[in-house]
Amino acid sequence: MNNCIVQNLPNDHLIFVKIKYLIRSFFLLSCLFVNTLNSQDIHFSQFNFSPLTLNPALTGAYEGTARIGGIYRDQWRTVLANPYKTPSFYIDAPVIKGLRSKDWVGIGMTVVSDEAGSTELKTGGSYLSAAYHLALDDKRNKMLTIGFQGGRFQRSVNMNSQELRFADELPKEIGGGGLGIGAGANRDIQDEVNFFDSGIGLLYRTKLAEGNSLDLGFSAYHVIGGRYGLIQNTKDVVEPPKPGGKVKNTNTKRPMRLTLHGTYLRNLSESLFVEPSFMMQSTGGATELALQLLFGMPIKENIKLRFGPGYRLGDAGQLFLGLDYDQFRAGISYDINVSSLRSASKYQGGFEIGGYYIIKIYSKKEVPTRILCPHL
Repeated sequence: MNNCIVQNLPNDHLIFVKIKYLIRSFFLLSCLFVNTLNSQDIHFSQFNFSPLTLNPALTGAYEGTARIGGIYRDQWRTVLANPYKTPSFYIDAPVIKGLRSKDWVGIGMTVVSDEAGSTELKTGGSYLSAAYHLALDDKRNKMLTIGFQGGRFQRSVNMNSQELRFADELPKEIGGGGLGIGAGANRDIQDEVNFFDSGIGLLYRTKLAEGNSLDLGFSAYHVIGGRYGLIQNTKDVVEPPKPGGKVKNTNTKRPMRLTLHGTYLRNLSESLFVEPSFMMQSTGGATELALQLLFGMPIKENIKLRFGPGYRLGDAGQLFLGLDYDQFRAGISYDINVSSLRSASKYQGGFEIGGYYIIKIYSKKEVPTRILCPHL
């Protein structure tokens, strides 16, 4: 046995998180936040920190076992007594291989809430999402992904709010109906409505030379969904509908939101990179274009600093500051209002803080010991 060689052949490899673990995590998130989830369409300056509300195709679009993240937006706190508040939390993971060994399937869950103003208009709920990542080459340098999303949402308003006023409650001298405050209570109005919402998305991702990369995505939200209006119909206390006339149903369907987004990462040197991003979306006839130009540089081993400006066309300028540490990434931003509302907002905007952590679980594969004896 003096000439025998003992080999253990270690082989560390990345393992996918178990579906059972994800389900438990989803349930925990739901229990923590479902009771407070009561949006208007999600609106984040740091849209890349909320990938599953940006595009369902981003579900599981990373290297790792699981990703946990969240973002919080607080807008006009110094101007309004009840500011706009929007928290969102998510977890996603690449769970199983696809139809081919180079493909994979990602699943995830997003919990989101939005509270708008003094009437406490709230919309929120949770999405379940799934995405199929199709490799376009053997090395997975080019990927095409399609994602789907669906979930239950709730919309509500505080009918007891002293700030809630209807047109016919206002004096006739200013164009109201002159019925007086409190007339709105006689309407067929719900203070809460539940509805289903859904989305679909596409993502193209390519790795370029020298560590550069490009992402381009398109998503459509509110594709199939219930009606979310709080006023069930126009049964008016001022006058009934004309004989033979139809009562208009104002329990309206949520308008579709279409989003186009992209991010380009380019290494300018070993100590500096630039990451421009854009996001353009349209919903209900309104459009938005947001641009970002982030720079990054290492400040210590495994630590990178990100910073740069942004601009939401016709609305606000933005400042971004972020930090990367291994698999953890965090960022803060502040919007400076430059629109026609600046006189009322006093140039104040929205503050955001967001981040995510990618969990990587490695397991040493058990390999039977091999004994090589050349002289046997």
